[in-house]
Amino acid sequence: MKWLDSIKNSLFQRQQSKHIQQAATIVRRPQALAKCQTIGILLDATDEAQQIPVLQYAQQLRNAGKKVEILGYFDVDDLAITPANMQAFARKQLNFAKVPNSEAVQQFVQQPFDMLLALYVNACPPLDYIVASSAAHFRVGRFEAAQADLYELMIQPSHNDAFTLTSYLHELQHTLNSLNIK
Repeated sequence: MKWLDSIKNSLFQRQQSKHIQQAATIVRRPQALAKCQTIGILLDATDEAQQIPVLQYAQQLRNAGKKVEILGYFDVDDLAITPANMQAFARKQLNFAKVPNSEAVQQFVQQPFDMLLALYVNACPPLDYIVASSAAHFRVGRFEAAQADLYELMIQPSHNDAFTLTSYLHELQHTLNSLNIK
């Protein structure tokens, strides 16, 4: 079955590369968090413990007057119940090449968010594909050298910290508040 996974990964990489090339035509405008009005958030929502800090951060942004939309990926076959606090998709909404193809994903990708925050710390190809396809003006995510084409800003926690979601959110908030973009 390794050959089948190899074929799927190859197809996924080909489709993601195509979207990266298409996205190159989108005008990207880095923007300070204070000036952003619309923010999209992507998260790996499989683990409920990972959802809580992201949902709290999203609420902080809403309290600051931002319009926030969340799209969560659940690494399960199908969702028994769709969460009320986010749009969601699961493995059933991935095609053969593991590319997301749900209506919620298509709507999310087409929105020209002022900022897209990829708030997941482990590799998640379906979410990476969404980042590559997004019409967002400023995409922010975790540092990973192989993903440099996906983001305008990459965050890496300080060298003493383990790369946890909590340390990532802390470093993200610090970095976004420090940006001096006019």
